[in-house]
Amino acid sequence: MKPAALTEQKWVYEIILEKVPPFSLVPRGYNVVLQLLLMETIGIAAAAVFKLPTQSILYGSLVILAVWTWSFLAFLIGPTVRRLRSPSAHLEKNVIDEYKKSLFSPRRRELGFALLILSFISLYLFFERNLVTLWFNGNPPPVLLLLATILLWDVSYRLGLGLWLAIVAFKRSVNLVEVSEMRGKMRYTSYEDLDTLKRLDLINLSFGAVTLLFYPLVSSNLIFFATLLLYSAGISVLSALSYVTISRIPGYPKEINWLLTDGKFGYVGTSDKQMNPHLTPVIYAFDGHQVFFLVSKISKKLRNIAENPNIAFLVDMRDPNNLYNNRAVLITGKAKVYSVLDASLHLLRVFRVRSLFNKKYPEYIHHYRTRKELLPRAWRTTIFLSRMLVSVEVKKIVYWRQARAIRLPLK
Repeated sequence: MKPAALTEQKWVYEIILEKVPPFSLVPRGYNVVLQLLLMETIGIAAAAVFKLPTQSILYGSLVILAVWTWSFLAFLIGPTVRRLRSPSAHLEKNVIDEYKKSLFSPRRRELGFALLILSFISLYLFFERNLVTLWFNGNPPPVLLLLATILLWDVSYRLGLGLWLAIVAFKRSVNLVEVSEMRGKMRYTSYEDLDTLKRLDLINLSFGAVTLLFYPLVSSNLIFFATLLLYSAGISVLSALSYVTISRIPGYPKEINWLLTDGKFGYVGTSDKQMNPHLTPVIYAFDGHQVFFLVSKISKKLRNIAENPNIAFLVDMRDPNNLYNNRAVLITGKAKVYSVLDASLHLLRVFRVRSLFNKKYPEYIHHYRTRKELLPRAWRTTIFLSRMLVSVEVKKIVYWRQARAIRLPLK
């Protein structure tokens, strides 16, 4: 039997899909598809029985599509949040734990927002009956009104859930930024988990975008249209701010950030498909999350990466006056070679990396640019023509510092 704390980590929507037939009879994921098919089938059947016009069928289908899309987004968000790992930093761990607890609170806060939204829509439709007449091409019979009310509750619940998701996520991001500045030297929230949180913000952003499906229904009513626009804008702004805020959090401990930022050279270890090793020094740039370096199009490194993308990247800094005062970080992961298409899709990142290289190695960049015509093509720095941009997708990091002196016996 599962502990109560775990069984409470579900939204009402998820519990219905898992416990109520016929949704509970099919595997998770398929029950979301079954929901769409069932709602659309009931809608079309009701339209046929009550002889609704094509316009009413289209309106109903748009609402059902919006409800299903929100259901699918919730299906993505819920398990992703529950799988989030706790950061090693104590204060950041508390923020993530509070984030999970708030989203899946036994108090069902999203239900409170849903009821408020349902009350507003119901009262407004009670006084603005011309909208109901427009949607149903006349006054709907009681059975059709009951089905519409159930659908209205589904809409209200998901609107409430989307709003609650955006509010909690924004609060989480603000708190994470605050406590990240107080973390210990080697405490951190992994870049992978921060990337997951940003992906959740993008999904939250989609909750607001789905409301575009309702505009044909409310375009003739200024108040309804403005309210829907305000809701969409509110979720979009909160989710965008949350994304931007969380991007400020360093994904690595302070000492590793410093070493990767200030280190002048990195050593790239590659191997071909026969696992023959190859090690070379490179200049590199670090954008706070990933390491980037340039390789010649005819280099052994590039050929090895094409055969085996698993690489190691080492940055080592030593004090010439004290051999024991050393620091190093070893990154193992996969190399990604940027094609022209990749660069086009991530144009801002490419320009930022270019700026980091110019700032970090001004003399090197100036020398190669001014003497470009005197250099062999393979040595030139022109991206895609002579060199390729490579990033390291981090899988594991090892850090060490200050080697200890040891005594070796002579006999």
